[in-house]
Amino acid sequence: MTGTIERASTAVIGRIVSIEAAAPLVSVVRVRPDDAFDWRAGQFAALRFPDFEIRNYSISNRPGEGEIEFHIRDNGGGVGAHVASTASVGDPVEIAGPFGSAYFRRRHGGPLLAIAGGT
Repeated sequence: MTGTIERASTAVIGRIVSIEAAAPLVSVVRVRPDDAFDWRAGQFAALRFPDFEIRNYSISNRPGEGEIEFHIRDNGGGVGAHVASTASVGDPVEIAGPFGSAYFRRRHGGPLLAIAGGT
């Protein structure tokens, strides 16, 4: 991979372990990081696929599963088209993060309304 992602709390290389079509234009991509990558529900990561610009994606699964899941839309070009048509299991992905301060805090004592949108 050329270049590096600006260092966040963690920047690691991972490998794609699966790509599944969730909808006509959406792929579910699961990546297993080579090193520890800890996040909280609600955070996002910056991904760099080889030969593509850095893109930010929400982390779609809960922490502690060993793999990181992203839902990536194919908008007709760039990373989305790459994931939908040419990316393969075993391909490297540079992952930086986690980013975002709108995450779940266990000590929160009041009611919680969580709404997800986007992809």
